[in-house]
This record gives sequence, C-alpha cells and structure tokens, in this order.
Amino acid sequence: KREGITRKYYDTGELLEEVEYHNDRKHGKWIQYFDSGKPRLSAVYVNDKRNGPFIIYYDNGQTEINGTFRENLMEGDWTYYDEQGGVKMVISYREGIPLNPEPLDKIADEYYKRIQEAQGRYPEPDETNFLNMEKQ
Repeated sequence: KREGITRKYYDTGELLEEVEYHNDRKHGKWIQYFDSGKPRLSAVYVNDKRNGPFIIYYDNGQTEINGTFRENLMEGDWTYYDEQGGVKMVISYREGIPLNPEPLDKIADEYYKRIQEAQGRYPEPDETNFLNMEKQ
C-alpha cells in the first residue's frame, strides 16, 4: 500500500513528480516539474479525485491555466494565459460542462484551419519516407 509522498525522477536525476497518498489513494498535493526544477503542474487530490486548485505553468514560470476541480470535474472560472501573463480567455464550468464554450470553439476552428492549410505541404508517410519526414 502506498502511503505518504511518492516521487518520480527524470533520467537525469531531477525531480519529475511528487504525489501524496493515503491508504493507497491519491490524497493531497500532486506536483509535476520541468526538468529545470520549475513547477509544471500543481493540483490537489481528495480520495483519488481531483478537488481544489489546478494550475499549469509555462516553463518560464508564468501561469498557463488556473482553475478548480470539484469531484474530478472542472468547476467555476478557468483562466487561460499567454506566456507573458496576459489573459487569453476565461471559460466558466459547472460540473465539467463549459457554460461559455465559444472561445473553445474558436480555438478548435483555428486549429482545424491550420491543419487544412498545411495539407499537401508534407508528404503522406509511406515505407520510404516514414522515418525521414521533410518539407516538400
């Protein structure tokens, strides 16, 4: 049975992750680190479910995403930031469902547009070029 803090490390020996356990269940802080040692993710578990603050960081230390989980579901305002700390968007959630999904739809549309624009610029993989995908 896992009890207390478990740690995982990068091959280089740097700390990758710390997770608190109680009675073999995630219970307490969960922190992941970049190989530089800076935090990558910070969250809280209660009885194996994400509950509480959830923060993802850029490797420059700025917050990328800041939100809250309740019983493993996104809850309340989730704020998404750019690498300089400016707010990109805020999505409000209730029981895991976005109440204002328009910003997410816009991001998905932009993503698919970029895929369409890139189509034909890269060769489809086959046996001869699978390991050497270069721009045409």
